[in-house]
Amino acid sequence: MSRAWVAQQQSQAPCIQGRTWGWDGRGIWVSQGCSAVFSFVNGGGPAPPPMNNSVACESRNYQQNWCSTGRRIGRVWVAEQRSQSPCIQGQTWGWRDNSVWVNGGCSAVFAYESR
Repeated sequence: MSRAWVAQQQSQAPCIQGRTWGWDGRGIWVSQGCSAVFSFVNGGGPAPPPMNNSVACESRNYQQNWCSTGRRIGRVWVAEQRSQSPCIQGQTWGWRDNSVWVNGGCSAVFAYESR
């Protein structure tokens, strides 16, 4: 496995790469309550997510924040969670038109596909 990322977080507990999830020669590991659907690239597998289409967005003081992508969004996923607070789609993050929103202390880099 040459690269892995959280495609959809399912737990209330944070999934933070290197702390509560990661990968090694045996596969993807999780700890401290992290539960997610993971995607990965394995040698000649599918292309990794388009990281050039990404936006960092942070909920400061647990307040809602909107972060513009500058482009109309077709799909979004958490590429790198930075907060201890959980980033759960539909609860502490989501998107509309050309912006990603966060609240509840979620801080992450979000990758997206444009429409």
